[in-house]
Amino acid sequence: MNNKRRKKISDVINNVNKYKTDFEYIKSKLSELKHNINSAKDDVDMILDEETEARDNILESLQDSERYWESDQAVTDMEEVVDDMESIINDIDDVISTIDGSIKTINGSIKVNLEGVI
Repeated sequence: MNNKRRKKISDVINNVNKYKTDFEYIKSKLSELKHNINSAKDDVDMILDEETEARDNILESLQDSERYWESDQAVTDMEEVVDDMESIINDIDDVISTIDGSIKTINGSIKVNLEGVI
């Protein structure tokens, strides 16, 4: 291999190192986002528990009232929100796992093979 191609390979290796840094940055931002969504989910979950308890403590004679049905709908809606947030958190975990795999590939076969060419 001539020096010109070696230089191009060296440039590719430098770029690949930048991609790894980009992946690590994205991973850190996703971890931060996951933490924030998890915190919001915990807040909704706490409110859900309080609303569920309030709904369950409505007197039986008032369980056909508008107040009961509004509370029941609020509980249903918040349960769905918690489920959706948990799904988003799981999706973020999957993306982070994929990024980890990409970082390992960059550190492993890509860099090793490219460096072996030089």
